[in-house]
Amino acid sequence: MKLTLIRHAQSMGNSTGNYSHLQADALSATGREQARDLAVHLEPESFDKIIVSPLARTLETAVPYLEMTDQHAEIWPETAEMRWQKTHEPRAGDWRREICSIDADLPERFTFFENRKMKPAATPPESHEEQRCRLYIAKERVLNLQRQGYASVLFISHGIFVRELICALLDLPGALSFPTENCASHQLLYDEKEGWRVIFLNRLLAPASPVNQVGDKSE
Repeated sequence: MKLTLIRHAQSMGNSTGNYSHLQADALSATGREQARDLAVHLEPESFDKIIVSPLARTLETAVPYLEMTDQHAEIWPETAEMRWQKTHEPRAGDWRREICSIDADLPERFTFFENRKMKPAATPPESHEEQRCRLYIAKERVLNLQRQGYASVLFISHGIFVRELICALLDLPGALSFPTENCASHQLLYDEKEGWRVIFLNRLLAPASPVNQVGDKSE
């Protein structure tokens, strides 16, 4: 199975430095342009399944590609952003959640996994253990796609979540530090003999922001 993981386009938080962990956060003007460019780069690809986070900046990133190719994406509530952390925490048995709805302005291109219309609870902030709980739920679900014979999967999420999912799939310690630019792509390949291996990391598929994003750790 080929797994392509992409961080969302530039959000308003990325643009201004006023981050809003787990909140609805629309794309900036640059982000909307990046999302359109991303769609052009992805258009020649063929994916058996497209997965997105429930947060607005991720959904908005996916829309141009979904419309260009007349496809739909599945929202996995567990894949919303995680907070920056430097340690590898254990995982909790469960995670707190709240009701989530899709903005009425977005095209009807999304369905929720098992119709579970939720996202992680934003207040009070999640513990690291709760975040790792949903990380490993997502990991097991990706492994199930591989077992079911999916050949190519597109996964659009957030910088830290993508980082941690790669670490989890490769059985590496969590909280490793490697950058993920807006609209950058990572690709993993699974085969029966070698297991998971990295094809590339942080390959930009759309123009980067002209403004240096200082301290961009949480979105």
